[in-house]
Amino acid sequence: THDPELWKGRPDDGIVVHADGSLRNVQLFLPARADVSASGDIRDIYYVGQNLAAADVSSIRAGGEIYFSSVTGASTLGTGIEQGGAGALVVQAGGSIDLGTTAGIKSYGNFLNTGLPVKGSDLVVVAGIGRPVGPADAEAFFGSVDSAGNATPGSLVEAGLAYSALKAEGKPDEAQKKIDDARTGIIVPFLGNPVTSEGADINMVSSQIGTNSGKDGIYVIASGTVKVGKSSIVLDRSTAQSRLNSTGIYTA
Repeated sequence: THDPELWKGRPDDGIVVHADGSLRNVQLFLPARADVSASGDIRDIYYVGQNLAAADVSSIRAGGEIYFSSVTGASTLGTGIEQGGAGALVVQAGGSIDLGTTAGIKSYGNFLNTGLPVKGSDLVVVAGIGRPVGPADAEAFFGSVDSAGNATPGSLVEAGLAYSALKAEGKPDEAQKKIDDARTGIIVPFLGNPVTSEGADINMVSSQIGTNSGKDGIYVIASGTVKVGKSSIVLDRSTAQSRLNSTGIYTA
């Protein structure tokens, strides 16, 4: 639907799609907040979702892997994961996430529905963590800097700023200790017990994770390796549209 008013007054249960086994080779066009899940793997789906309110959080979660095929020279049209509206979209797998050669994971705000706010959904992509991770968890983990220049206490941003300041002061040993403390005090507790002992990867070497509005957060967390490929930070939508075949993480 292109009219959020149509959903007012209805139960706020959202849309639920669940498979006890694996979910594969399906196309999902969901007009409101949705929770898509599978106890096993999620493979080669095409998902087009939409949040109607800023507080909405849609999710795609697999107990196993989230996997998209890699086909050399194939069109990316009608592939991957697309999210309209504000709020957030969480894509999480107990195992690895491989975006293959699809269009990847994209948030586009009101690009296809002008009845929605311009701001798009924040994207949270997580591999290898057994417990559900939400937008608030990711934001607290990474942290941010307010208008006064203060970083979120106990966050990676705070640790990173402290590291940079100590390096600039010529204190490499203290700077390294700050990184070590962040690893043991922030990263390890957040990751918890990994689902797989070898760690779970996120592979987007031939794909991308991106937003079009320029105001959306992108949080990427893996217990293993994040394989980005060619990173690109795109500053305007027209340029982003001309680089649909690029790979990496971008915001427009």
